Amino acid sequence: VYGDVPYSQAMKGSGNPTPAYDKGLDIYKALLREIDAGLALINAAVVSTTNANKDIATNDIMFNGNKTMWNKFANTLKLRMLIHCYAVGAIDKAAEMAIINANGNGFLGAGENAQINPGYSGNDKGNPFFNAYITNTDGSGSANNVYYKANEWGIEYYKWDGDPRRPRFYVAGNGGLIGVPYGIPPVAQYAAAEVAGIGPALNKGATAPQWLMTSSESFFLQAEARFRGIITSGPSAQQLMTSGIYESFTYTGVTNPVTSADTYISNNASYPDVDYAGGVQYPGGPVGGLYTIKKKKWFAMNGYA
Repeated sequence: VYGDVPYSQAMKGSGNPTPAYDKGLDIYKALLREIDAGLALINAAVVSTTNANKDIATNDIMFNGNKTMWNKFANTLKLRMLIHCYAVGAIDKAAEMAIINANGNGFLGAGENAQINPGYSGNDKGNPFFNAYITNTDGSGSANNVYYKANEWGIEYYKWDGDPRRPRFYVAGNGGLIGVPYGIPPVAQYAAAEVAGIGPALNKGATAPQWLMTSSESFFLQAEARFRGIITSGPSAQQLMTSGIYESFTYTGVTNPVTSADTYISNNASYPDVDYAGGVQYPGGPVGGLYTIKKKKWFAMNGYA
């Protein structure tokens, strides 16, 4: 996103007020190795009732001292990076996947969401998303809750596909589940109180965990990596994408998520936004595959990314 930035000499304050710029490629390579170094520290840690790590289960606000989950999270984070640089020949994807495979823990799987909760409680110590986008720490309405409203493109796309996540991502305004068209000047019809706002899939309350990476994203990353040949064995790209849809329906709180997801997929057969196997939306248009993975990832991660 930013290109060359200070990295290796950064964050030293007055010790180095003019840090050198590092190349983006070098930073990516360094980050992959730093994840390895972090995992080595985690995996080598000895936890007992008598050493300094004895309280790790409560001090670790993400995985409660579960080393396996930290390994899965790290591997999934690496996979996200490899997807970002899929076309960068200077990063050896096969070699990086060999390291991930040698780790042996795989990626975040079904129901395995990387999220933190240091003890969120009430409005004054609430979930940061809740405090930023729903209610201020003093209990008053957040300005962001007024400002950030549904856009017509997104909310109508969910409707077009008959997607049951629509009322989970959005909560109806006075005008119902409607969004604001792009570029429209301020008019009463689209005043904040009239249009849909942030729904319960995102607004899980002041005490809910704060997500960092969802299992749904993990499966969509795996699906793309399988499609691109970065992952070369195991479930197909289509199977991984379908798992991503299941996980999204579950995490967003859709009733009977797997059954609902299967119905959703069936009802959109031959429609390439949902049907991986093909179908043409319009002459010369997309026909599934990677296009479908990307579309389903967007609709699963709306608001989470």
